[in-house]
Amino acid sequence: MEIIIDIFGITLSRGFVTFLIAMLIVFILMIWAAKVMDSEKDYRITSLTAGIIDALFMFVYDLVAGIVGEELVEEFMPLGLSLFFTLLFANTLSLIGLQEAVTDLVVPFVLVVMLFIAWTIYALVKVGIIGYWKGLVGDNIATYALSPLELLGRFTSPFSMAFRIFGNILSGFIIMNVIWIVIGMLFTSGSIILIIIGVAVQIASAALIAYFSVFSPVIQALVFTSLALSNFKALLEEE
Repeated sequence: MEIIIDIFGITLSRGFVTFLIAMLIVFILMIWAAKVMDSEKDYRITSLTAGIIDALFMFVYDLVAGIVGEELVEEFMPLGLSLFFTLLFANTLSLIGLQEAVTDLVVPFVLVVMLFIAWTIYALVKVGIIGYWKGLVGDNIATYALSPLELLGRFTSPFSMAFRIFGNILSGFIIMNVIWIVIGMLFTSGSIILIIIGVAVQIASAALIAYFSVFSPVIQALVFTSLALSNFKALLEEE
């Protein structure tokens, strides 16, 4: 892990810095989007910018509503919006030379620990300590024996989410780096034929760049957000 900042005993890696930048971008964009929509008379869409914002909002709205239900969609929309777009920016800022945030294992692990604490507190507030405890051990002797497995599942679920997004994004990062190394070797080989092959590989790699730097981060942000929301919903359903 490469350290780029070391001040007052605080060290930050490139991936974590990218994540902080993504959070700042999303925060600014949310404020800007709110002002744009507020400027629309009676919230009627009259500009292209407002139309794009509305389309993105409805995309996340449908995602959240499909997981937690219409009755809880307003409650979970802030989480859905912030989580999806933060992860999206955190892993697409590589297009301007920054490191993908989740290729730094600290980032997804910190994120899932925060989510685990959040959905545990949420469940405790909604159903109480007794209700949460019954969700772990059940309400009869037969289910008591399975309580250790249930407890283990609740602790391991967020970490499986972290490994999932870390592995998927990191694999793309590794593949693209291998391709660039091969292209560099072809260009420095001194052989005209190999240089021509290098040019062809570089052109062909444009599709891979589009996939690993844009399409894959969108899918991973979508999957991670869906899993996070599903955990909140599952806790309530169990109780």
